[in-house]
Amino acid sequence: MGSKNWITNGSFDGARSSALMYSLIETAKLYGLNARNYLAYVFMKGAASHNWEIPAEELETLMPWNVKDEDLSIVTDEIDWLSRTMVPVQEWEERLAAEGDKR
Repeated sequence: MGSKNWITNGSFDGARSSALMYSLIETAKLYGLNARNYLAYVFMKGAASHNWEIPAEELETLMPWNVKDEDLSIVTDEIDWLSRTMVPVQEWEERLAAEGDKR
C-alpha cells in the first residue's frame, strides 16, 4: 500500500477507517481465517446488536485471534446455501420475459 491508495479516502476519518479494515483483514489472514467470511461474521454480529453498539467486552471475542473456523460456519453455511439457490441474472431475466409472454 502506498500514498496513492490513501488519496481517495477523502478525509482523515476515511483513511483511518480504511486502515482499520486493512488491519482486520490482514490479521484475520495471519490467523488462518478466510477474510471475507471473517468480515461477514463480524458484520452479522454487529447487525444483531442494537444500533451497532457492541460493548467493549464483546469486541474482544470478535477479534481474529479469538475467532475459530467453527465460529464462521454460520456465515459459510449461509454463503453455501446462497450459492446453491441463486439464479444467474441472465437466467432470471429470461424467466421474467417468459412469464411476461404468458400474460
